[in-house]
Amino acid sequence: MNSTDTTTTTTTPEPLPSLWYVGIGLQIFSSMCGTAGKIFVRLSSLQKTKHPMLSKFLFRIGLVTNTAVGPLIDVAAYSFAPQSLVAPFGGLDVVWNALL
Repeated sequence: MNSTDTTTTTTTPEPLPSLWYVGIGLQIFSSMCGTAGKIFVRLSSLQKTKHPMLSKFLFRIGLVTNTAVGPLIDVAAYSFAPQSLVAPFGGLDVVWNALL
């Protein structure tokens, strides 16, 4: 009787390379979005008497940028890097506010 030896070898998939730098970049961009949203809301209040339509537009853009876009990018940053590495960059909000 002829028997064939069928051995199956299982290979483990290679782990993805660490993309912590992507997470940090996304966190920095997220803090910039938050600051930009606050600036748009501030500009909308300054334009309220002269240009009411522009004021409404700037307010909506600022609101969406600050409450939706920034946090979504923030969540993406936490998927690429650990919290202990990403969270300190959330404090850049203060720096961007001071610079702008």
